[in-house]
Amino acid sequence: MNIGERIHDLRIKKNMSQSDLAEALGVSRQSISKWETNTSIPEINKLVDIGKLFGVSLDELVCGTECGNPSETQQAEVNGHTAHSQIPNSRMVGIILLIAAAVIFLVFLILADLLAALIFASPFFTLGAMCFFIKKHLGLWCGWALYIQVYTYFRYATGIRFWWAFTPWIYRDDLVIHAIIAWCMTLGLLTLVGFTIKLLYKTPRKRDV
Repeated sequence: MNIGERIHDLRIKKNMSQSDLAEALGVSRQSISKWETNTSIPEINKLVDIGKLFGVSLDELVCGTECGNPSETQQAEVNGHTAHSQIPNSRMVGIILLIAAAVIFLVFLILADLLAALIFASPFFTLGAMCFFIKKHLGLWCGWALYIQVYTYFRYATGIRFWWAFTPWIYRDDLVIHAIIAWCMTLGLLTLVGFTIKLLYKTPRKRDV
């Protein structure tokens, strides 16, 4: 049995479609199809991801029983490599955002006041925390969180609402910047709503055999 057949068998035993596996590994469904038909071979980091996902060692995945059962020492080395090399990208981004939040908070606390520090640091802190707790569709939910915070700031700091974009008086010469902000709010909201509807009402895909 070759590596493509082993990936196929493991996927079927896990009751996953090619699309499910592609989403879990962060690749396209076409890549999964090429792997399973041996048109191409996964990169080493993807092999590690596949082994971790299906609970098999790298040796078992690559050469099956022909490699023999690895010793406890070899298995420990493989597991250790997997554990230390697979820090999710979202967590790395979360750490960076939390560090940025702490720096911004201290800078504004020193140069301005506590309220300004909280206002400007809170978006970074919120997005950083979400990177640790949200696994699926992180970008969409971060978009909503950021929009709500920015909208709330403009709503209470300037009084501007997104529906002002549809009121004639906003287009007076002395309110041009207000109109621009209102339109940015409106377009941002429509974009988020569109992506959310697409996510919630996505046509169910037929499971791959």
